[in-house]
Amino acid sequence: MRRRDKEITSRAQIDRVIHAALSCRVAMVAPDGTPRIVPLSFGYDGENLYFHSAAEGEKLDILRANPEVAVQFEDGVTLRRGGDTCAFSMNYESVVARGRAVFLTDTAQRRAALECLARKYAGEGATFPDSATENLAILRVKIDSVTGKRSFRSDPA
Repeated sequence: MRRRDKEITSRAQIDRVIHAALSCRVAMVAPDGTPRIVPLSFGYDGENLYFHSAAEGEKLDILRANPEVAVQFEDGVTLRRGGDTCAFSMNYESVVARGRAVFLTDTAQRRAALECLARKYAGEGATFPDSATENLAILRVKIDSVTGKRSFRSDPA
């Protein structure tokens, strides 16, 4: 990271940014070498990210061919206005995680992944029927590496 003064080094702070993010963006590379990025809802258990999707589609085809992903999260994004437009900047905290997408096939793992997602958006004790795990692709990304960066100032950049 070029700006070490902006680096988030604490894993607890990185986890806080991930938990605070309402959604994430998953970047992948298609077999023809073209990049793709998709916004997704997610669950996070401190080590793994969980995603669910329709059972078929381009995103899943790409991940079957190349499961390597980067996942981006952000929190606290606001515009910092300056004296002129060249002095504008952003306040933010962002995290980029890298890992490998794995399609979950085990029923217990699929249910646990959906429970993790449900807790994030509906709170502790959220329920859903067993049938909710059917006809879905459910993926896990174990975080292999993670970096964070922040920039907060009230004064113009």
